[in-house]
Amino acid sequence: TQFISHLPMNVGVTANIPLTPPNAVREIRTRGLAGNSSPVDAMTIDIVAMLFDYVFEDKGIPDAIKALLARLQIPVLKVAILDKSFFSRKNHPARRLLDLLADASVSFADGSTHDDPLYKKTEEIVDCIQTEFDTDIQIFSQMLDRFEKFLTTREAANANIVEQSARVLHESEKRELARLIAQDETERRANIAELPAAVSAMLIGPWTRVLERVYLREGGRNAGFAAALDTADKLIWSVAPKSDAGQRKQLVAILPAL
Repeated sequence: TQFISHLPMNVGVTANIPLTPPNAVREIRTRGLAGNSSPVDAMTIDIVAMLFDYVFEDKGIPDAIKALLARLQIPVLKVAILDKSFFSRKNHPARRLLDLLADASVSFADGSTHDDPLYKKTEEIVDCIQTEFDTDIQIFSQMLDRFEKFLTTREAANANIVEQSARVLHESEKRELARLIAQDETERRANIAELPAAVSAMLIGPWTRVLERVYLREGGRNAGFAAALDTADKLIWSVAPKSDAGQRKQLVAILPAL
């Protein structure tokens, strides 16, 4: 307890953290600040120093988050000395919190600013521990719970964004497919020899859009789409020369509906 009370809370942690933060726990050993510690505490210091070495050397953790995690070095060391189950329990709240903060930071893009919600939440957690933690390690459980709820909310929001993006992409793909199919059907008909220019222009222009909308509304090549194609075919046939009385009689019959 006497050793813990003399731990300097900001050893090696400055306002401007370099790209690789200093290992403040190791500094306690090298500068002889652990002179009053027991052999067990001395070993604890070495192990915690190794733990933060691992964090600082992990290339997957952005530098901005490493700078925040560096401020947890002394609080974590105090927990390890106060609670000997820190090393034996993988689900120890302090260990779990440190792991979760580091793991979550992988999604923090290097180009992101300090306004990123993940950075701000991590900073909030670190600030709370630095200002409120003395000897009651319960605060780590509270901060762990707070951070887990933040991640759950964040995951739900991200899943919703992904779902919306997928839905928008799917609709865009459907519209593009409808446009291509409609365009193919009308262009093949508009290229028929001796087709009047006005009819050809109507098919390539307005009737292509009609086919596209019917395809989307009907969900593919269904009855409505077939009827729209049949209308185009009847129009093309109606403007072609009629060679006999039977064809002319047929034309008279279809014109009102056409």
